[in-house]
Amino acid sequence: MNHRLTLTTCGLLAVSLMAGCGEQAERSAPAAPSTPKPTVSYPEGPSGVRIDDVHVTWRTPAVIQLEIPYKFTSGGPRKVYAVHVAFPGTTASGVRPLEASELSLEGVIKTGIEVGDAAITAYTVDFQEAEAPDREFISITTPVKGEVTAERPRE
Repeated sequence: MNHRLTLTTCGLLAVSLMAGCGEQAERSAPAAPSTPKPTVSYPEGPSGVRIDDVHVTWRTPAVIQLEIPYKFTSGGPRKVYAVHVAFPGTTASGVRPLEASELSLEGVIKTGIEVGDAAITAYTVDFQEAEAPDREFISITTPVKGEVTAERPRE
């Protein structure tokens, strides 16, 4: 039996175990307490939203990307929302559901919509609100219409 090999192996094993214990202790250190998110209060009354200059590009030949700048002109994000996008002259359309917690008084909503090979030349965007996802959605903006001027990429 080679005692030198056995002692070397035992020594390496002990060093490995000690190193492992230190790493484990570091990993299980308690996390710093998180700061609670401040509550935001919004103006009372019915909500109204203005949509400005929608930016439209193509992600792929079959997916159109929209960046929709919005601003609450009255009320604020307190309910559930849906941004409806239609492409006139086609059956292509999309809905982006949003929770109040995803919105602020103003911002930009980014969404991609699968349109396949439909001939997309124009869009209509409508911002809607409801008390709950299973309730009726009501438009809270003047729908915005525009032309798609971005060139569709080739496959």
